[in-house]
Amino acid sequence: MSDSPPTDSAPPRLPPRRALLSSQTRRLISLAALFALLQLPQCMVGNLIDERQQRQAEARLEIGGAWGPSQAVLGPVLVVPWERPGHAEPERGTLTLLPQRLDAEASLAPETRRRGLFAAVVYTARTGMAAQFSLPQRLPPELSVATLRWREAELVIGASQWRAGTAAPVLEANGRTLQPNLVEPPGWSCIGMGLMRFPLGLDRPFEGSLPVQAQLELRGADMLRLMPLAGQVALTLRGDWASPSFLGTELPQEVTQDGSGFRARWETGLHPPLLRLAGPGCERSRALGVTLLEAVPTYRMINRTAKYAMLFLALGLATYLLFEQVGKLRLHLAQYALLGLSLVLFPLLLLAFGEVLGFAPGYALSAAMVLGQATAWTGAVTRRRGLTALFGAMLAGLFGFIYVVLGLESYALLAGALALFLTLSAAMLAARRMNWGRQDMAA
Repeated sequence: MSDSPPTDSAPPRLPPRRALLSSQTRRLISLAALFALLQLPQCMVGNLIDERQQRQAEARLEIGGAWGPSQAVLGPVLVVPWERPGHAEPERGTLTLLPQRLDAEASLAPETRRRGLFAAVVYTARTGMAAQFSLPQRLPPELSVATLRWREAELVIGASQWRAGTAAPVLEANGRTLQPNLVEPPGWSCIGMGLMRFPLGLDRPFEGSLPVQAQLELRGADMLRLMPLAGQVALTLRGDWASPSFLGTELPQEVTQDGSGFRARWETGLHPPLLRLAGPGCERSRALGVTLLEAVPTYRMINRTAKYAMLFLALGLATYLLFEQVGKLRLHLAQYALLGLSLVLFPLLLLAFGEVLGFAPGYALSAAMVLGQATAWTGAVTRRRGLTALFGAMLAGLFGFIYVVLGLESYALLAGALALFLTLSAAMLAARRMNWGRQDMAA
């Protein structure tokens, strides 16, 4: 009896493999990849906006260097040299006396200067100051044996920079006009400010009080500040500018704005001592003043608009996907891509037109161009008038809503968050009856 050769058994059958991904899932994955890919040109546009914004800042510095910097004003303060016996030779220094009261009023005449496409706000400020000085009852203990050299006493005023082309400062003490001393100032400075010294020409200490008046004309850019160095300070600023921003440790007590100009008034005080052995204590953080802001900061608004480009893109692609489901259409991925590129182009057009026309006209023109292009493309790929009109209305509403949100400033975040919530709710409502390709996943 012969044994039959063993036969190879058939391989066991594997369990049926799960079905491949549904077409809807594949489409969602493709659109997610396309959305991520379209972030590249969007980032390039964002970098270009940042570059142009930096160029604007450089142009402002160049214009400010040619016209005048942001100005800070000091004065007047009274400086008296002193001398006392020392071991080898006499010790010398200066005593600084701040006024008991300082009344200052500045009138700004702003204008816009351009360098190419870039602009900066400059101004000419005419400032009048009235100070009242009184001698202290006693000197500091360090100067108990010192001699005050009143023949060398001077009044000092200061500004960030004195420019040619403006009227020379005028200083009067007790009704007498003083002439400036162009020699180097005494042994103190005021945080890099340009100081001007006016010798008083006294033979002895003045009696009672010393009234001082000063008239200054300054050229500057963007900002004007006053150092409130006095026992009591009253400051009034006015100018023909619609969008001022007031600065300092104290806000003005009175502000009047009429859309074309402003008037602001401060009443404040400086704690004693008014007598200083060194400089007057020029902390610019205490300065009171105003910044002349752009009525519509073009580059900042463009930058904020560009941050909404992702919303434009996401809603555009989602709308096409809904059209496929509701309208029984079949759109190619390239058609999605061309729509996305059209929407991503909006911030670039806004930058190009906004630099020339300003933000509002640039926004209107750019939005109209993208709206027309994207709507025409939608009509070409869907061949449905109803869907095309719906897409155009959706995109036009989005452009209008974003423009309104940008103008809200303080409430922009609240409005944007509510809009996103409502948009998501509408998308969920529209997609609730869609067939997402669910299938039996059982083995």
